[in-house]
Amino acid sequence: MSYRLLLLFLSFYLFCTLSQAQDPGSGAQIDSLLQIIEEDAKPLEARLSAYEQLLERGHDKFSGDSLLSLAQDFMELAKDQPLYTARATEAIAMGYRRKNEHKKADSTFEVALKMYQTIGDEKGQGTTWEELAIQEFRSGDKQLALAKFDSSIYHARKAKDQITEASALKNKGTTLAALSQYQRSLDLLEQPLQIFQEIGNQQGMASIYNDRGTVYGRMGKYDKTLEEFNKSLVIRREMK
Repeated sequence: MSYRLLLLFLSFYLFCTLSQAQDPGSGAQIDSLLQIIEEDAKPLEARLSAYEQLLERGHDKFSGDSLLSLAQDFMELAKDQPLYTARATEAIAMGYRRKNEHKKADSTFEVALKMYQTIGDEKGQGTTWEELAIQEFRSGDKQLALAKFDSSIYHARKAKDQITEASALKNKGTTLAALSQYQRSLDLLEQPLQIFQEIGNQQGMASIYNDRGTVYGRMGKYDKTLEEFNKSLVIRREMK
């Protein structure tokens, strides 16, 4: 079998494996958070915190309509509390994006960013800049996406938010690859890989190895592609 055919086969196998892999315990965590949200007798702060965690950790588990509904309920509960209102606004923007309503998503992310800037919340600015960068990437303006990923990385570092920092670095790396800047992409992807290793985030590590394998594939270095994909597969199997 040629390297190219082997690469295509392994890419398909990796896709199937990744699509089936679940973050350990995520389902149980989401169920627990939903129970807290639904208990009106729970203290307001506990319910607001549960909404925040649910929309941060589990937003990718919901359809666009479900995500919007949750975020709007969160907004209603969070009124008069600026930080939680900003979090709810950001979640509403994610819901619009999930529904492919990108103009609404863009404008709502901008509103959320202004809220975070007003209250000086560095973590929120980091996450929202990353979302805005992703929107730019999808619209085709990859240079502007790079600049916005840099803003995300800057604020995430100020907030000591390693997850957002690593995620923005990873996405910046894949953006560089999309611009055919392959070596810069590989060099940059070392940074989020190190962060994920330090915090023990296996899912993040696996995704970086997958990204690196894809970049090597674009460079025609299929032996390195197989090596990186194999590292990703080994970690995914360990997670099951």
